Amino acid sequence: MLQDEIIYSARRNLPHIQTVNSYLFVTWRLAFTLPQVLRDKLISFKLQAHNKPIDPKSSNTEDSDYLADKLYFEYYDTLLGQDKSIPQSLNQSQLAEIVVAALHFYDLKHYSLICHCVMPNHVHLVIKPMKITDGNPYLLSDIMRNIKGYTSKELNKILNSTGMIWQTESYDRIMRTEKELQNTIEYTLYNPVKAGICKAIRDYPYSYVNPQFFSI
Repeated sequence: MLQDEIIYSARRNLPHIQTVNSYLFVTWRLAFTLPQVLRDKLISFKLQAHNKPIDPKSSNTEDSDYLADKLYFEYYDTLLGQDKSIPQSLNQSQLAEIVVAALHFYDLKHYSLICHCVMPNHVHLVIKPMKITDGNPYLLSDIMRNIKGYTSKELNKILNSTGMIWQTESYDRIMRTEKELQNTIEYTLYNPVKAGICKAIRDYPYSYVNPQFFSI
């Protein structure tokens, strides 16, 4: 198991948990209003996911909630990738490259970068936060504040705007096992293939994986 002592736990619209030695999967999207038809689909799917009977093999209700949240995220992510009515600003190379550069800038400073994928309207990131002087790792909230803050300023410069770039809340979860970590890496890298943007993961210019974790 990769989980250990919890150092941060909160729930707003989504749950947020961080442990001392955890690998983290983070996803965030551009700030835009989802079309009503997509919001209706998400509400319906979420109700179905959380109202399913608890699997008797599951150890507790928390495991069921974790699975429900994970299924909801994957459905949401599919809608973001495939629905072309949603803004696609990050398909512009100049904008995508700013985000990619920021993700690599903080590698080995605030976290070890495992992989990332910058999609046309959202970003996937797998990291392991680095330890600071007190022995605890950088908090994900601080990491995301730095990434979103810097990229917002740079993207607004290119767009000649002053508006909000990113949605405030991000989706994140800890990797509970080595298998889940590997599955999440593959999920991240295959996102553009699943969305029909490219035919093979090696063809997508705005993704990266540390070769120690996955070979393309």
